[in-house]
Amino acid sequence: KFPSGPVTLIVPYAPGGTTDVVARQYAVALQTALGQSVVVENRPGVSGTLGAQALLRAK
Repeated sequence: KFPSGPVTLIVPYAPGGTTDVVARQYAVALQTALGQSVVVENRPGVSGTLGAQALLRAK
């Protein structure tokens, strides 16, 4: 069954902004739909590049 563990939602912007707020609401919906914990991880910097790099390294 997918996912077999917690899900990390990478947000390439700082906490507190509109993107972060929407991501946290989305995380609640995902958690309900998937039956798994969903963690929002903010990776701000370099106009979203740090978040994109984190996504590429994700498992």
